[in-house]
Amino acid sequence: MNVLADWHHGGLYYSLHLLFEKRLGWKLYRPTGVEWHSNGFWKYSDNPGVVKQYLEPSADVAGLQVGEQTPLGERPADGIYEMPWHEGENKFTMRAVTLEAFKKMDWRFVVASVWNHEEPFARLIREHAPRAVLIRQMGNVYDHFEPSISKNVLNSTMMPVPETTNTVRYHQEFDLGVYRPEKPPNNTTIKSFLHAFPSLEPPQLVSDYRLWHAMRAAMPDYTFKEYGVLCEDGNLPSAQMPAAIRSASFVCHLKFWGDGFGHTIFNSAACGKPIITKGNYFRGMMAGQLLEDEVTFLAIGDDVEANARKIRQWSAPDRYESLSRNMHERFRQVCDFDREFLAIKDFLERAR
Repeated sequence: MNVLADWHHGGLYYSLHLLFEKRLGWKLYRPTGVEWHSNGFWKYSDNPGVVKQYLEPSADVAGLQVGEQTPLGERPADGIYEMPWHEGENKFTMRAVTLEAFKKMDWRFVVASVWNHEEPFARLIREHAPRAVLIRQMGNVYDHFEPSISKNVLNSTMMPVPETTNTVRYHQEFDLGVYRPEKPPNNTTIKSFLHAFPSLEPPQLVSDYRLWHAMRAAMPDYTFKEYGVLCEDGNLPSAQMPAAIRSASFVCHLKFWGDGFGHTIFNSAACGKPIITKGNYFRGMMAGQLLEDEVTFLAIGDDVEANARKIRQWSAPDRYESLSRNMHERFRQVCDFDREFLAIKDFLERAR
């Protein structure tokens, strides 16, 4: 069976690959070619640079991918591309399909992972894939959907969904073979993986970035590393992400607006890495299921010296081992990808 899903987040797309290709044995495709946009079937953005970034079959087809990039080269006669791709340390085959090729194929599901694609993908089904079923995947912070359009919702957030909707709440799967517990070389390395951390706005992010640097200045015997497109230590290639987390002592995630799903926190938890963040940032969100102060994470505030004392106290070997062990155990309690697959399978069988 064939499934089309839009591309906007590497971890999310890889989770769909694990679901549809690895677990179900189907084929997953992403749209490619600016015709998707010019015909109104792709509306993530109207910015020409963004359209090209996500859809143009050229050397920059990798979009937001920061690991290995593979040029598509000449368009195949059948309009179907297959290319090697990295997500974390995993290499897999990513398939992409032109609009004209899509029209000639048989489809089981069309997955919209952003609200912008609900209406365009519903029209795509009506006009070119009448046997397909629309699925809305929710994974963004404060995500929403239109119930009159999206009757089937894969929900990887804590956002409510009407009882009349065919839905399942789940955690986006990732490879536990690469995101695994590993004893760090020391207890004094703190890493951040927030892309826009040094941004000039909004004010809360600016304030948290200043707090991060103040903590670094107050703890010269600790190593602080920040990775992201604007960060001092540069953009981390996707293939290096699992190892970077495994070698950390703590992962600091000062993302005041929270996460819909929360790959950084869930990946870190699978590796047994305690989180450092402000206590209210992930309350009521999916990642909040993992966080208990001084059990699995360290809640900090705006008092730099108090934060430093707390981190030092919990860096002591026995205390750190407790935090790390608790975090990994909490992850195993919260995430059971095999069990959730059975629920997703039932969801797919109900989808109409």
